Amino acid sequence: MNSYWWIWIVAGLILIIGEFFTESFYLSCLGAGAVVAGILGMVNLNIYWQVGAFIVISIMLLPVAIKIGRWIRKSTPEGVGSERYVGKTVIVTEEIDNLKNTGMVRLEGNVWRAESADDSDIIEPESKAKVEDVKGTRLVVARDRQEERN
Repeated sequence: MNSYWWIWIVAGLILIIGEFFTESFYLSCLGAGAVVAGILGMVNLNIYWQVGAFIVISIMLLPVAIKIGRWIRKSTPEGVGSERYVGKTVIVTEEIDNLKNTGMVRLEGNVWRAESADDSDIIEPESKAKVEDVKGTRLVVARDRQEERN
């Protein structure tokens, strides 16, 4: 029996466990290929069979991983994470001026740093704005056009 078959098994298990920490399913394909290669090593097939099985199994499982990934992305609800703030109305608490790098808004009771979607637009305190994007810990906002009409 080859003495290195356990390396394939351990590598495969590490890749499969590593899959829990990623958003793709590609590591599981490689992990499954490595486990199969390890099993072939246990039954004393030479390294060429093991490497071949690793490559073939990994490549054959890729289309399955792609389909699973697409299915999961379709089933993820809109507005997950910080994206749920896009389209919400905020109250400006500190003047938003991109040139001065100032701006704070209140959203759902929390205070956020903010920047204007239009660098030339200065949004005054106590006015309303709409969230257009989230960049890290900053909300990108635009003046609420409905408030201007009122």
